Amino acid sequence: MKKWIIGIGLCASLGLGQAQIRAHPDVEALIRWATEARQQQRAQKALNLYQQAIETARTLNDRAGEASAHHNMGVALILMDRPQQAIESLQRALPSGTNSNLQSGLLLAEPAADTGEDGILTARELMELALSAEMVVLSACETARGQARPGEGAIGMVWALTVSGVPTQVLSQWKVSDESTAMLMSHYYKALRAGQSPAAALREAALALRQQKRFQHPYYWAPFICISSW
Repeated sequence: MKKWIIGIGLCASLGLGQAQIRAHPDVEALIRWATEARQQQRAQKALNLYQQAIETARTLNDRAGEASAHHNMGVALILMDRPQQAIESLQRALPSGTNSNLQSGLLLAEPAADTGEDGILTARELMELALSAEMVVLSACETARGQARPGEGAIGMVWALTVSGVPTQVLSQWKVSDESTAMLMSHYYKALRAGQSPAAALREAALALRQQKRFQHPYYWAPFICISSW
């Protein structure tokens, strides 16, 4: 912490790498050809090939291949600015048992009785939003927690924010202290305004808090991580 800036990078395509390794060779080939077409900006051909990969995987009962094809199609649809179709495809790529992990949420202000809202913004609801924010900071308790999935990371708020288009996230790993968190975030935003990157600003804020005798334990200065693609 004293010498290095610590940040966590997003996986290249939101994962499913292990699923691709286990996919049937015929499905892998179709996915590879589709990805090459996408990179050559041949959008419709790429989508057709991904769809062929999905149908081939179903015929072969290749669940890993089908999930991988859905995932890659979702990434392609994001790049084509078709967010709703992208979300549907990415949701089909989720491993079984993921739905409960996407019920992680943020408890907001109590809504009016006649709105039909419950006051909780869940990870699944976040996935369905096309956010234009460059960064989201969730300074409440345990906002980085989630169910670990091979090739996907932690399924929860991190996964949902990434799918909804947020390139940088600052989240907590455990239950945090209100007092120390308020001070850390004050230092953090000052460093951001001074022109530092999110990861560098978080490091400076942690070091500043650590200098105070009553906050020297890592519980106070180390709960937050910066997850960023830049």
